[in-house]
Amino acid sequence: MSKDDRVEVRGLWYTKQQCYTTALGIDPTISNVWYNLGNSMSREEERVVVRGVSYTKQQCYIKAVEINPSDLQAWNNLGDTIMSKDERVEVGGVPYTMYECYTTALGIDPTISNVWYNLGNAIPRGEERVEVGGHSYTKQQCYMKVLELNPSDADAWFNLGNNTPLGGDVVVKGVSYTKGHCYIKAVELHPSDLEAWGKLADTIMTNEEGVEVGGVWYTKQECYDNGGTPQTD
Repeated sequence: MSKDDRVEVRGLWYTKQQCYTTALGIDPTISNVWYNLGNSMSREEERVVVRGVSYTKQQCYIKAVEINPSDLQAWNNLGDTIMSKDERVEVGGVPYTMYECYTTALGIDPTISNVWYNLGNAIPRGEERVEVGGHSYTKQQCYMKVLELNPSDADAWFNLGNNTPLGGDVVVKGVSYTKGHCYIKAVELHPSDLEAWGKLADTIMTNEEGVEVGGVWYTKQECYDNGGTPQTD
C-alpha cells in the first residue's frame, strides 16, 4: 500500500498514514506504530498530527525508541535522519549523534548488516574510529563486517573498494581481496553498476592488461566502455 492509496472503513476513506495516526490516537504507547508512521513519511520536512501534536519523520522514530529502547531498526532509521556527525537528537533527555544511534542498534544486535553499512557510510574517510561492543572500527572495517554477514551486498563491495588503497588488500571471511577484486565482486553482483566498472578500469595499470569478471576477460578499455566512460589517450 502506497502513501496515496486509501482503504474504506465504515464509509470513511483512510490513507496509510491516517491508519497509523488513528491507531496512535487510540493508544500512543505502541512503539511499532510510531516506527511505521516514520517509515510512511517520504521526507524530513513532512509532518503528521497525532493527538493535536505535529511530528516529523525523525520525531516519530524518537517516540518509537523512547517507548521501546530495544527497537534496533528504529534506532537505525533515526540515525538515517541525522544529517551531520555533529548534529544530535534528544531521546529521553539524552543527546545522541548519528554514530550513537547506529552503535546503539548494533549493541542490541551486531548481526544486522545494513546497520554496519550505514555506520560505515557515516564515518568520514580517514582513520576515524567508532566503538561498537568494546571494539573500535574504521570505515573500511564496517564494510568488512557487512560482507562477513552478507557477502552478496554489491554496494558494500563497492564501498570497500573505495576505502582500500591501490596495492593494499583486505581480508573478508579468510579471503584476501585487493581494491580491484572488490570492484570485481561489485560488478559480478551488480553488472549494471556503471561507476563500479569505471573504478575497476582505474585499477588496471595498462591497456594491455585485463581482469576476469564472471568468467569473461575484460581489458581496461572494455571496463571503461561498460562504465560508459571510455578512456581517452
